[in-house]
Amino acid sequence: METQELIALGAFLLAAASIFVAGAANRQSGASNTIAEEARDVAKEALGHERRYAPPPWGEVERVDERTFKVSNKSGRHIKVVSLEGTPEDSADAVNFRCSPHECVDYGDAIYFTSTPSITQDPRGIAVKWCFADGDEHEPLETMSRFFPR
Repeated sequence: METQELIALGAFLLAAASIFVAGAANRQSGASNTIAEEARDVAKEALGHERRYAPPPWGEVERVDERTFKVSNKSGRHIKVVSLEGTPEDSADAVNFRCSPHECVDYGDAIYFTSTPSITQDPRGIAVKWCFADGDEHEPLETMSRFFPR
């Protein structure tokens, strides 16, 4: 065999080996993708179970005194309050919150508020938009609605 034929044969064998290695890597990559997809499905299922069976993050409205109420954070995590309002809307001014939007409510702490009904305003509950302080910023906001005890 001549030198050029040896070089051509060597190049051919090198190309064949490269194709074999690339095919093996592709099969391994496919297996990795399958494992990653299965892990993602298991994580989604676990999150669904956590949400379904976890206790509610907020307690019920508790009366502190004649006009003061509280709602406790029972989530086990810090909660960031985004907005607070009294309900129904036409009575929102008769509810005064002791915390402000963008404040964090630690686990075990509570949102305190007072209700001062009048002839024209009769608040019956609150609505709080919130998210977990350590959560993903793209997570949708939750709304907690509670009625006052009568």
